[in-house]
Amino acid sequence: MEETTKITIHVDGSCRGNLDIARFGKLLYDATGKWINGFYSCIGHTKILTVELLALLQGLSETLEIHLDDVLWKLGGGV
Repeated sequence: MEETTKITIHVDGSCRGNLDIARFGKLLYDATGKWINGFYSCIGHTKILTVELLALLQGLSETLEIHLDDVLWKLGGGV
């Protein structure tokens, strides 16, 4: 029997170049694709690796806060 994931969390960070204005976001949706919640933040000038890691950290933090245990993670690809 194939298991289905109940929740998908998609996080992504972006900036035009190294040390440019950086943004990141997260989308949380159920197995049918219905949007549950999300966030978007601008963090000023930083490196792309920093903003990608901040997006992941924010997603992990929320996952722990709301006690999600059946999660599919999607990283990158434009939230």
